[in-house]
Amino acid sequence: MAVIRSHLASLVDDFARLGSHTAVVAFQGLRERRTSYGQLAFSSRAVAGELDRRGVLKGDRVVIWGANSAEWVAAFFGCVLRGVVPVPIDLASVPEFVGRIIGEVAPKLVFADRDKFAGLPSDVSMVSLQELPQSPDDSLRRVDLVPSDQLQIIFTSGTTGEPKGIVHTHQNVLASLGPI
Repeated sequence: MAVIRSHLASLVDDFARLGSHTAVVAFQGLRERRTSYGQLAFSSRAVAGELDRRGVLKGDRVVIWGANSAEWVAAFFGCVLRGVVPVPIDLASVPEFVGRIIGEVAPKLVFADRDKFAGLPSDVSMVSLQELPQSPDDSLRRVDLVPSDQLQIIFTSGTTGEPKGIVHTHQNVLASLGPI
């Protein structure tokens, strides 16, 4: 039987139920690092707690700029749990472009790989993806989410040239996932 979701934050509960099953495999040289779904749920909740402690509220924006990793996924879903709107940036983007995006979306926080900090505006709070918080707040109240809430802003140029921020709602993404 298909699960009917009204928002994507419910996936974090699914992650927790999947426990020790592997969610992410990251290769570092000849080594691989596996992250379980349970660890991903734990880390996502820790990020959500950090957002709450920093006063980042539902509807606020957070830029995520880093390599594909379990930490990136935890930052994304930590935002989703709080109703915060992640703005994912392509890893290969140049700092000038990212600075322009920061100017347009006015994020409350930037999660980025350490090597991306140079060249970013100094007046924006930044957290390294490699140093995400590791202690979830079990007393954290869930945020009410509805299908029409903003899920993310993706910057894309399509065929028109200059990239523009496209807002996706939970409903937009769920409609795409439904047939799958």
